[in-house]
Amino acid sequence: MRNGCWGYPNTAESGATEETKTILGICLAGADELGCELEAVLDPVRNVEFVRKNLPEEDLANCASILARLFATFKPSLLLLCLPHGSAVGSEVIFEAVRVCRQEISVVAILGTAEPDDFPRFFSMGAVDFCLAPLRLKDLLPRLLRWSFSISKTNPLTRGLEQSLGFQQFLGESRVFIEALRKIPKLARCDAAVLITGETGTGKEMFARAIHHLGPRSDHPFVPVNCGAIPSELVENELFGHDAGAFTGASSSVRGLVHDAEGGSLFLDEIDSLPLPTQVKFLRFLQDE
Repeated sequence: MRNGCWGYPNTAESGATEETKTILGICLAGADELGCELEAVLDPVRNVEFVRKNLPEEDLANCASILARLFATFKPSLLLLCLPHGSAVGSEVIFEAVRVCRQEISVVAILGTAEPDDFPRFFSMGAVDFCLAPLRLKDLLPRLLRWSFSISKTNPLTRGLEQSLGFQQFLGESRVFIEALRKIPKLARCDAAVLITGETGTGKEMFARAIHHLGPRSDHPFVPVNCGAIPSELVENELFGHDAGAFTGASSSVRGLVHDAEGGSLFLDEIDSLPLPTQVKFLRFLQDE
């Protein structure tokens, strides 16, 4: 650890050196624990350096100059703003400073807790996305991928994020397991939806990733979604996004996860956790595709 930074290997298996990209995390007063949690979650991600900086309340007045200095020093590709208890206190100043210093950078709000009314407020201030504690890489990674894809589908940050949860080694000797592995290449060649069943921890996402990477969609994004981790009142917005003006505070359009997976693969984990009205709409979407 160096000045709040985590270093990651930047050498690919082939021996070629890949550029390390930086994600900047700003923790407002009271969000230190959330920042440490975020640091630990991002630790396994390859080719990414996470820089965490605490911003005490007394420094809010000078946050524009502080951000300008951090942007110039670290040149981050993404900004994660850690907020305690979903508080918007001080966050308006931060978002305004970001617009002044570097308008094009995407800001993802990392929230300890939040009320439903908080989310439109953060979107209106300039957040492109959010993630609620407890933080897990499988929930955070799609958001990082989403906004790195919005910059460039070929930049090193995107490649590093994909590689960190890409192919994983399959371990198993049972006849049923081997038979399931043999089905993967055949499934990968099919342009069809695939239903993967199994108990928690049996490797459903690993199989989904293998199908994606062996198929013709491998050059496009693989977007995993934990349906049970999305608040019920926000699940439709997460999946399908919204247009500017769709609700109070929606000052800009936001792409949904379905749009982010266009041309690639959308992996819906725990799909039975979706609210029944959303399941009906999602079924209609699948039928119309």
